[in-house]
Amino acid sequence: MFENIVGKLRVDENAHGFVPQRSVVTNARPHVKKPVVVNLDLKDFFPTITFRRVKGLFKKVGYSEAVSTILALLCTEPPRVEVELDGKRLYIALAERQLPQGACTSPGITNALCRRLDRRLTGLAKALGFVYTRYADDLTFSGEDPAAAKRVIGRPAGSSTTKG
Repeated sequence: MFENIVGKLRVDENAHGFVPQRSVVTNARPHVKKPVVVNLDLKDFFPTITFRRVKGLFKKVGYSEAVSTILALLCTEPPRVEVELDGKRLYIALAERQLPQGACTSPGITNALCRRLDRRLTGLAKALGFVYTRYADDLTFSGEDPAAAKRVIGRPAGSSTTKG
């Protein structure tokens, strides 16, 4: 399934995680010898991608409603808890279906879904004189200006991170 379906989804040039001919090395290379490097980890990255978004991705790339539904069902699962009732082991869904971390299809799907995010963050980085790359849920920005780094992480230049 990965090679024939998920592996053919388009990804941004700045996505390096789980992309053929790209790696942690190609992700790091643009940031080497930069005096300022900011690395951000997106919290709960895979679980925030729901069945609905995955199905929408497959529809957007041209699959029918039925095929998109089946593919999204194959690629998602609900978080669940194991319980025992009358001596039988049961699994109860706790929330809607989402991308499971560790599934071979999850990184490819998130790479395709993050194309717009990658384009926008590339634009932000360029406007600040920085470079941007993404490896799965790790966003990396690098450049020369420490004040611009504060804008990357959402603090206005000149603000302090300590309380006085």
